Amino acid sequence: MLVELGWEEYRVGLSNGDLKSWVDQDVFLLNSALTVRQGSNNAGSHQSLWRDFMAYVVQEINTRGGPTAWLLRGSEARGARNLITNRHHYVKTEGHPAQRAPGSDPFFGRNYFRCANQHLREYRRTEKGFNTFSLPMAVTPVIFLISLLTCAMAAEYELSTDVLGMQHTANVNANTSSLEARSASSSRRFDCRQASFSRTSLYDYLYRHDCIPSGWGEFFSSRTIKGEVREISGHLERDARRYTIEPSLSDVFNAFKVGSVRHVKVVILGQDPTPQANQATGYAFSLWSDQEPAEVPAVFNMLVELGWEGYRVGLSNGDLRPWVRQGVFLLNSALTVRQGSNNAGSHQSLWRDFMQYLLQEINNNAGPTAWLLWGSEARGARNLITNRDHYVKTGGHPAQRAPGSDPFFGRNYFRCANEHLSEYGRTEKGFNTFSLPMAVTPVIFLITLLTSAMAAEYELSTDEKQHTANAYANASSLEVRSSSRRIDCRQASFRRHTLYDYLYTYNCVPSGWSQFFGSRTVRGQIQRISESLESERAIEPSLASVFNAFSVSAQNVKVVILGQDPTPQANRATGFAFSLRPGEEPSGVPAVFNVLVELGWEGYRVDLSNGDLTPWVRQGVFLLNAALTVRQGSAGSHQRIWRTFMEHVLQEISSNARPTAWILWGREAQGARRLIARNHYVKTGGHPAQRTPGSDPFFGRNYFRCANQFLRSNGRGEVDWRLGENRHSQASTRASC
Repeated sequence: MLVELGWEEYRVGLSNGDLKSWVDQDVFLLNSALTVRQGSNNAGSHQSLWRDFMAYVVQEINTRGGPTAWLLRGSEARGARNLITNRHHYVKTEGHPAQRAPGSDPFFGRNYFRCANQHLREYRRTEKGFNTFSLPMAVTPVIFLISLLTCAMAAEYELSTDVLGMQHTANVNANTSSLEARSASSSRRFDCRQASFSRTSLYDYLYRHDCIPSGWGEFFSSRTIKGEVREISGHLERDARRYTIEPSLSDVFNAFKVGSVRHVKVVILGQDPTPQANQATGYAFSLWSDQEPAEVPAVFNMLVELGWEGYRVGLSNGDLRPWVRQGVFLLNSALTVRQGSNNAGSHQSLWRDFMQYLLQEINNNAGPTAWLLWGSEARGARNLITNRDHYVKTGGHPAQRAPGSDPFFGRNYFRCANEHLSEYGRTEKGFNTFSLPMAVTPVIFLITLLTSAMAAEYELSTDEKQHTANAYANASSLEVRSSSRRIDCRQASFRRHTLYDYLYTYNCVPSGWSQFFGSRTVRGQIQRISESLESERAIEPSLASVFNAFSVSAQNVKVVILGQDPTPQANRATGFAFSLRPGEEPSGVPAVFNVLVELGWEGYRVDLSNGDLTPWVRQGVFLLNAALTVRQGSAGSHQRIWRTFMEHVLQEISSNARPTAWILWGREAQGARRLIARNHYVKTGGHPAQRTPGSDPFFGRNYFRCANQFLRSNGRGEVDWRLGENRHSQASTRASC
């Protein structure tokens, strides 16, 4: 331990091992076991005896001690690491000073004492005289070296090559002419562009050599982030002894060259750097200008998608740094990886906490931002993005093409990102396109795609062949692919479009509801619903029918009939609650059939072979379900997805409609009672399709007659509830309202 202390440039005498002066400066010189049996063969004999007691001691210090530096020596001491949970503490772990067996964790050269003092200075704990680890006997470095060699020989102490050795000794000798020369080493000029993991640690790179990215000083200087970086740095130091780490240390924080957090416009979040040798750049999905994209599937596939969206790209250039200058944060969930094709994801867990703090920093302090999250690790960050002014688009990872994995292609990431930025006026600074330096026409893009694919022996899957064929069919005009594309809203399907794009990209917002759907809050909710539905296979009703109920504007609503969700039977749901298409047989759909039975019981003439309720819609009846979609064959499967959105819909109607009759059927619908203002009339009952013993009854409540009575009393006329060819009304008086 004295050898290490001298190597760290503290003035020590190797003939004095009395450390009591440290205790006077509040150093707790503690063993994991406080006793041992006498005898050279009895080391560790009382470890298990003291283990529980020591756990309580460590927890006591962890909980009650101020910011503290913990130096854990040896495997038993390192076992206490998980007990030190206070983020204001600093932990340094390595091998035991007395253990030099081959393969054991090394002890020397880890700067324990210097790092401990640095931590204490940060928390201003050096003011009590704890400014150095110094022993009573002060000697010059030359004397220290002579003493070291003399004591080593006297004790037959072998200097191994990798512990001290001639190289280590030569280093000491070469630097012994002046203590000041090394104590002031932190102020030496250091080229951040030439840093490597073999010469310096991640922590020293940032804080000792002042290589913090420009614009990020406040973030990296926080105690929490410094603690995270310290932890990461320690792991990387150990990893660097066995593996090559990608990218180089000087490139790890390249993505931060986007500028300060306030310059961020788009975050593209991936998994980790490519583990291929010398390919990682520190920018997610970006290569150096002389690298070939066809050799890196993640980059190549992203360029394919970019071309498919109508942007002019060259597939021989994967350098995305022009985007960075426009405010695009090309970020990976882990900033480093072990080199080697089998090591993808090897540092994910190491960076996870740091990345959470970083994403929260952007979420809280950046202006309205578009987030593109690719891959399962990136999508896990979705719950950290809480600012409603941000836009989030998720997809599979560009490099992952395993069967069943979330698809990457065809999601319009870049176009949707630009559309979001345009809404918030963030394109005024030149961020008008995602454009790469090399511009080519779509026809050339297609030829280049096929050529590059063949050159790289890149197999086009069935889906990608279709994707390419579609690209060719639409290659004649870039304008066709712009954000102003028109589609027939009546022909939209979940297979070809997302819910969000249906409403906002293709302008299929229901007539009379533009202000409601245009609010930032509702757009954010639709975005989240859309992302949830993208992973579903069979959805009812069709995308074109989802918002059919909104055929009635909020101001014109007379009656709201609120149910649970669309019928999960294949091709039966219409987008109108409790309504079928003309000519469909109601007896096969209990909820619809029972509504008709109740209608007849109240004295209205109906045709039990016709479940089409759209004549009511034209009179101001809002046939609404608490969820607007359902997984085919699974009733109630989408209730949670739509709940928040539906609360806003009901509040919109309650606030803006004139006195309205509300008919709430089923437990889910009845939960909306609290959202309805007092000037409206509410009638509740069981769900028409649920007739289990003990459930709330549906029949005999006079829903329709009572609704009309309320409308008449408020000067809103009434609804003609009659259905069928021979409509004749004779309202029953069998129950009061």
